[in-house]
Amino acid sequence: PVYMPFDDVDVSINLGNARLFTQFVVRSAAAGAVVTLQPQFNEFAGFVNARTGDVAKVAWPNATTYLR
Repeated sequence: PVYMPFDDVDVSINLGNARLFTQFVVRSAAAGAVVTLQPQFNEFAGFVNARTGDVAKVAWPNATTYLR
């Protein structure tokens, strides 16, 4: 499952391990979110059509989930 916010609230989520992080990012990108990952994940970002930037986040139409 993918967390998809259906309200206008921004949240921060702590993904505890690499597997959970990978699943969350891949599934969010597949569901249509705009994913931004930090520069050290540049190669992985290319695989899932994500952007790279200073702040890791998953942007939905009306909300943003910040990744920690």
